[in-house]
Amino acid sequence: MSVFRLDISESSTPASHFIESFDVQLHNQGREDLDMIVQAFDQNGSMLLASLHLNSPSAPDMTVMLRGVQTNRQPFFIHLVTGMEQLVAAAVSVTLRSQRDVLGTADGQLFVRQHDRR
Repeated sequence: MSVFRLDISESSTPASHFIESFDVQLHNQGREDLDMIVQAFDQNGSMLLASLHLNSPSAPDMTVMLRGVQTNRQPFFIHLVTGMEQLVAAAVSVTLRSQRDVLGTADGQLFVRQHDRR
C-alpha cells in the first residue's frame, strides 16, 4: 500500500487562507481497474473520505470527480491511498477555488509518496 500526500499550507501558492474549497479529479490511465481511497484532513479532522473504483480505460467511468470540498480557509492535506507504487496509472488533478474562481491547480507530480507498507 502506498500513500501519496499533498499539503496546502499558509506558505503554499496559493496560500490556504485564500482557498474556500477544492475539487479532485482522478482518471485511470492504466490497463487495469484501480481502487483508491481519498482522504482530506484539516486541523479539526477529516473533511473528506471516499473509497473509489476507477474502471480501466477500455470501460466507461474511468474518471471520478469529487467537487466542492470545503476548507474553511484552513491549511489541509490530501492523502491518496492505493496499491500503486507511483501515481503513473492515475492522472490526479486538484482544483483550488475561492468561491467559483479557480486559484490554481495541483497535479499528481506535486503529491509526495509518504510511505509504503507491504
